[in-house]
Amino acid sequence: MKKILLLIIFIPLFYSCSTDFDVNDEWQDVTIVYCLLNQNDSVHYAKVNKAFLGNQDAYEMAKHSDSLQYNSDISVTLERWEQGKSEASQIIYLEETTDIIKDTLDIYGNPGIFATDNNFIYKTNETLYDDSEYKLVITIPTKDEIVTSTTGLISKFTVLYPVLKRPPEIQFEKYNQPFNVKWQSAVNGRLYVLKIRFNYFEIENNDTIEKHIDWVFPSQLSRNLREENDLADDMNQLVNGESFFEFVSQKIDENPNVTRIAKDLDFVFDVGGEELYTYIQVSKPSNSIAESKPEYTNIINGKGIFSCKFNKTIEHKELSPQSIDSLAYGKYTKDLRFVDHVGAFDY
Repeated sequence: MKKILLLIIFIPLFYSCSTDFDVNDEWQDVTIVYCLLNQNDSVHYAKVNKAFLGNQDAYEMAKHSDSLQYNSDISVTLERWEQGKSEASQIIYLEETTDIIKDTLDIYGNPGIFATDNNFIYKTNETLYDDSEYKLVITIPTKDEIVTSTTGLISKFTVLYPVLKRPPEIQFEKYNQPFNVKWQSAVNGRLYVLKIRFNYFEIENNDTIEKHIDWVFPSQLSRNLREENDLADDMNQLVNGESFFEFVSQKIDENPNVTRIAKDLDFVFDVGGEELYTYIQVSKPSNSIAESKPEYTNIINGKGIFSCKFNKTIEHKELSPQSIDSLAYGKYTKDLRFVDHVGAFDY
């Protein structure tokens, strides 16, 4: 009996997720596409693969890259469509590359199922503009249909607090007074994840190493998908001061041989588009015993996802002297050997 094994690609933005496509029908040349555009990136990538069919064992066939890759040359382009224009103002040709090497082991350290050689990726270094929509166009000589999809880019994302140029330090020492991070929803932005990065120095044997730990908060959704002329939604994340010290105590191990110095905080915002949010929701593991799951794709004449993402960081926000003293002497972190705000500690 003929067996099919579909290529599954993981998108590492907000979640690890996978989708099993329906393979009950007669086999067709199914193109699998994954591409997320972020105008902040210096390089933009698209992954294009195919489903495969053969008479051999499916796991054996998966070991051969030609089962996963198109044998013929394919064309991958991005068309820039500016607002109000009736035709594309720019056509960007993505070049084929094998720059990205696939890991031969899975996340558990076991040999992977799929071939790792000839890992074709399509890339461009062209600048993308957030005043335009982009249409992905893939032409495959062995297929009559052109594979396409369209996305806007995320823009007009504003962080209200904290801001880089405003001097007040971050105060976590007041356990019962949460710190309020505030921002406004972005055009084409639907999914928001805040990450607070705590940067610190660790000194051992006269060697100083800069380290950090990331405090990731649950994702949030804007009430509406904001379009160009819409008002933004006000959004926020309350940050409990006591929880900060608990988090630090859980993530940093005690070590009597080191001295630690608190440096500062970075507030990192990751924003995802509507299609990416929908894809993640549909693709998340189900708690149901039902085997069948709904399928989501926004690729015409193919499967996969073409969407947008965005990131913004408010860097180097200093902790208040009282917060630094709480790291040195507080009940959660007093054994982590952080110095106080004048560079001393009491051990």
